[in-house]
Amino acid sequence: SPASTLRRARWAMACAKPVVAFATGGVPEVVKDGETGFLIAPRDYTGMAEKIGYCIADPAVARECGRRGKERVIREFSVTAHVTAIQDIYEQVYASRQKKRSRGHRNVQ
Repeated sequence: SPASTLRRARWAMACAKPVVAFATGGVPEVVKDGETGFLIAPRDYTGMAEKIGYCIADPAVARECGRRGKERVIREFSVTAHVTAIQDIYEQVYASRQKKRSRGHRNVQ
């Protein structure tokens, strides 16, 4: 399923592994081609094999993609990142409501 594919991609990135995946569904939003792994056109099995071979042949590239992927997961997909994003939304809504209230009080006076 698409959700499990995304979960596996994030899990691999969290383990500092480069991701080689088909560019379908939400995968391109998680995996940055050439940065945290490699995106392959759907059903391009030859391209998939080539990129896997590339990672095996050049372990330094694979390690660098893995390192960047782990950093990205920590920065953007961790529990802390999600809590911070939700907190920011609540603060924006609260500030907006406070502005509306203060404008309403000014009009009454």
